[in-house]
Amino acid sequence: MSHAASLLSQIHGVRRSLIPLSRVGSFRAGRHGDLMRGLLSLFLVAWCALTPARVWAGSMTLLGVGKAGAAAPPNLAYIGATTGSTASNIASVSGVNIGTASFDRLVVVVFTGIGFNSVTASCSIAGAATTLVVQSPGFNGSQTTICSATVTSGTTGNISITYGFVADGVTIAFDVYTIKSLTSMTAAGTGGASGSASTLTTGSVSISGAAVAIIGSAQRGSNSTTDVVSGTSGSFVQDHPNFVISGFSRNTVASATALAGSSGTFTATWNGTEASSIAAAAWR
Repeated sequence: MSHAASLLSQIHGVRRSLIPLSRVGSFRAGRHGDLMRGLLSLFLVAWCALTPARVWAGSMTLLGVGKAGAAAPPNLAYIGATTGSTASNIASVSGVNIGTASFDRLVVVVFTGIGFNSVTASCSIAGAATTLVVQSPGFNGSQTTICSATVTSGTTGNISITYGFVADGVTIAFDVYTIKSLTSMTAAGTGGASGSASTLTTGSVSISGAAVAIIGSAQRGSNSTTDVVSGTSGSFVQDHPNFVISGFSRNTVASATALAGSSGTFTATWNGTEASSIAAAAWR
């Protein structure tokens, strides 16, 4: 059956259920009603026959029939970086740029520090409930931690991190990202590692269905300007490479999109073999 014939059959079916035109003010049953019904049928058949299939399908979608388009991918943005120094066991900065406000904004902060061994106790982002997503094991003075919070309002906020040690004057780098249009604010997978080597790789990170990842790394004593973060899949951007935290110690923070596969690893590469750390998290 042709497209037009099929539609005509459907239209005749609809005709049988139409309200008789005799009930409508200025029309009477009989030839006037038959004439109007006939003209309406001819018009609809002609329109359907002459309209391209793609336009017809689009019209049906607008009417709520058919499948909607695929959801937009998450929108990841690197906002910027700042540093703070510890006072006792807390490092904090005020008035940090956290990007444009949105009902679905997840603010992610990568904290990197050199000069201590510590287990991170907690972190705070713009006064919102904050999740410690992942941290590397403290190793000979290098630590990387990633925290996140859903912050729906405001463009600046105070950020702090509390460590499980007491030491004054240790410099901490704060790198800020935002992610919007996520299906879940909870990370799909995480990984972290530490050691003394020119390359350091996370363990296997679940990226099944994940769309974006954020990776932080730091090395004590590195004077390299070619530090880089990579992974087994995805398109990588070195958002804040080779940043001098203090002295000859540096961090490199990167992000990845278009992840593929069910799991993967992330690697930081330096030209030295001093104490290093890396932490990574992926979201969908």
